Amino acid sequence: MISNRPRSRAPRGLTIIDVMITLSVMAIVTAIALPALGPNDSLKLVSAATILASDLEYAQSESIASPSDPVLVRVDAAGDQYWLARASAPDTPIMRPLSSEADPSSDAYLTEYGDGRAIFLDGIEIELLGADGGSGDLQFDAFGRLDRLSNADIRLSNESDGLSVRISASTGAVSIVE
Repeated sequence: MISNRPRSRAPRGLTIIDVMITLSVMAIVTAIALPALGPNDSLKLVSAATILASDLEYAQSESIASPSDPVLVRVDAAGDQYWLARASAPDTPIMRPLSSEADPSSDAYLTEYGDGRAIFLDGIEIELLGADGGSGDLQFDAFGRLDRLSNADIRLSNESDGLSVRISASTGAVSIVE
């Protein structure tokens, strides 16, 4: 026998209460987990070494392009920053390519750990090994080689570990070593 009674349907969608509860739980879980996703000390070192190696290679290519006024890398005596500068003005960082004209000071080729583009790399110390007081300059010649006869090592360290960036004197090759 066929009944003419309408069938009751089960709800097919989510109510606004269901969505709000789900979003609240997701927000709480995210707030708890987010601090654990920050970089740890070894990742900070690898990141700092990668940025430094990239900057060294940029200085090298700029020195090849403009051998009459090469770009040097100056490591600050304080141990928390370095910058790229022309040999004719070693205390003045060069500007990054495609810098903003609105605020040119923000685009200076200065890397300070814990600030600017290296804001998450706080606690990193930099030292030019073999230099007086850990500070000094590295300069490339017109062929992209160091202007000295021996390899250069720049040591990056934090509370728990350290890495070095090595520049070959004969080839100018930049590598990250432990």
